[in-house]
Amino acid sequence: MNRNLNASTRLTARKYKQNALLYLLAILLSSAAAFFAYRLWRINLSETPIDYYNDALPGLVNIRLMMENGGMGYTSDRLGTPFGYTTFDFLQNDYIPQLLTKFLTLFTSNWILVFNLTNLLSFPIVACVALCVLRKLDVEPRVAVVMAVLFSCSPFHYYRAFRHGSFALCVSIPVAVYYILRLMRGEAILEAKNHYLNRNNFGYVLAMILLGICGVYYAFFTCFFLCVAGVYILIREKKLSRLKETVLSIVLIVCTTVIGYLPTILYRMKNGANTAVAVRTAAESELYSLKLSQLLLPVTNHCVSFLASLKDFFNTSFSVNANENDSVTLGLIFAIGFLILLLSFFQKRSKENTEIRYIQELACLNLSALLYASSGGLILIQALIFTQIRCGNRISVFISFFSCVCVGLLLSRLLKQTRVSRIPSGVISLGLAVLLAVGLLDQTSTDLARDYEEISSQVQSDRSFVETIEEMEEEGSMILQLPVVRYPEAGTVNEMKDYSHFVGFLYSDTLRWSYGVMYGRDGYDALDDLKADDLTAEELVRIAASMGYTGIYIDEDGYTEEELSSLKEGLEEILDETPLVSDKGDKLYFSLTEYVSRNGVETDYLSLICAEGFYGEETGGDSSWNWMQEEGTIRIFNWSDQEQSVTLTLTISSPWEEEYSFLLSSDEGNEESEYVLTKGENQCVLDITLEPGCNTFTFSTDAPAIETESDPRNMHIMLTEVRMEPA
Repeated sequence: MNRNLNASTRLTARKYKQNALLYLLAILLSSAAAFFAYRLWRINLSETPIDYYNDALPGLVNIRLMMENGGMGYTSDRLGTPFGYTTFDFLQNDYIPQLLTKFLTLFTSNWILVFNLTNLLSFPIVACVALCVLRKLDVEPRVAVVMAVLFSCSPFHYYRAFRHGSFALCVSIPVAVYYILRLMRGEAILEAKNHYLNRNNFGYVLAMILLGICGVYYAFFTCFFLCVAGVYILIREKKLSRLKETVLSIVLIVCTTVIGYLPTILYRMKNGANTAVAVRTAAESELYSLKLSQLLLPVTNHCVSFLASLKDFFNTSFSVNANENDSVTLGLIFAIGFLILLLSFFQKRSKENTEIRYIQELACLNLSALLYASSGGLILIQALIFTQIRCGNRISVFISFFSCVCVGLLLSRLLKQTRVSRIPSGVISLGLAVLLAVGLLDQTSTDLARDYEEISSQVQSDRSFVETIEEMEEEGSMILQLPVVRYPEAGTVNEMKDYSHFVGFLYSDTLRWSYGVMYGRDGYDALDDLKADDLTAEELVRIAASMGYTGIYIDEDGYTEEELSSLKEGLEEILDETPLVSDKGDKLYFSLTEYVSRNGVETDYLSLICAEGFYGEETGGDSSWNWMQEEGTIRIFNWSDQEQSVTLTLTISSPWEEEYSFLLSSDEGNEESEYVLTKGENQCVLDITLEPGCNTFTFSTDAPAIETESDPRNMHIMLTEVRMEPA
């Protein structure tokens, strides 16, 4: 008996050792593939971020905030000053990469190194999760390693890393596919032993939670495939009772996703919804849809020149609008698997062969993904209901794993064949190594290796520039950043890349920066006073100083040459000083300290914001107006630290012959006036006291809405003029 126990123990130990070697091999191979794809021997990972532009910058800021403030880096009082910075209106529910980042910040305060490591670690992590699932699906160990590494190093992953971390760390995809396949095969996922309180069920619930916190896109797509699996089960078994685990999975994922969005939900309950941020249109669902040709064609700028030319010829000849959907390329090996899955959908169902059954179930999922996400697919019908899920191309990572499993199962079956099994193991391993090398080469683009010398030069210039500003100004000083651009998703402004203003915050420890006020919130509207085209340099300086800013930071790329020249000359004349210039000559800084010392500061500056209940300004001839709804909000921001008494005058035009009322009151209810509106212009005057900061006033009218077939807006009366004068 002891002899049998010892043999069993040795067998178990050998099994664990073999598995450990498989995972170690997957880690080493995927890490080496990323190392060579990004040419990492050219970069110092602790000093230079692998990506430094556009969507990479919010990721860098998030890490910096984690280190500075603790928590998850969602808020800061050093950004969006004086209103503050918060991302709750733009939260992505991607907690897994966030937790990985948070973990790394425990070991180093170098935010550049953490950024690089977070994204680079996504390759071995995804490879290990994919390997685990492939082994559970009985893919031969060596084949599983090859397929897992190829999946981890897919063009989709390469493209998303350093730009969209939540999509790069796609650990939820293999887990989702594993459980969906089990459901489609008729396996019971939940075990009844110990009143359902057992290790298996705990693992299942944990997996569903994982699926709900890896980003809303992956959660949504998983629920979509679960619905497909439900239909598949219903057709095959014709028993509604068999759907209980499918429904439970969807419920768990949806509930977890909602819980993940609780910070946003609570924030919006307190501050109201922000309808200006992340606005998506139905047309974008077609723009960012999946395209079959892009799945099968080579990766853009393939490392083989002939294939690179072929892809470029396709994009230019057919005027393809290559956006993020250009990253959906499967690569040669997975493209073969994809085509096999398409053909397998029409194959007669096998009841005996395990590999073939898996492939037929994958074929069903694969086809459903195409029907949903492809150009002109079902996603357009979904877009008529809701538009937040608009990028159908992102489902390609599921298609990639479907193909990965398909090829893995077929190769495993091939290795079980009698003739193949006679081939020496070393020869088979060599063949798989060649397959892996060819696959990795085929999935690699020459674009992946950034111009690290240029990035390093830009980093050094920005760091030196900001550190010099910090030496010039006192701790806590507020810096106005021009041009004023929206956050988030401003896009490119002239030559200025999105999120470029974040570099000021990244390299300072004590200064406060104006950029980062959430678009659609009152703070952004207040800063909008500094965007006016007819604002002179003198007015700009006067308003900025009265708002409390002690300096003006200018990104030259945000202006045309003529605009920049005019702004620079005007500021030099008003401030009587030359600006600080960055080493690369792309940024300027003017200090307002001497100007304030000479001229003082106007402390009565006010910003008026027509918030809810107003439509955009319209013009005709020499007049302008805003249509108003039956209820709305006006906000006045008092930039001083003292109360101010002012007279607020609204000129309101009524199109109605009858008399109607108009009520204007403060939120506190201590200042309220009711007016009678007659046809034509009416002046509504209210003497008010403004506290420092934001003061809110509401209006309401019983005037009816104008009925017109050509304009569906809810228009009641017109605001033609607003004046504020000292009381």
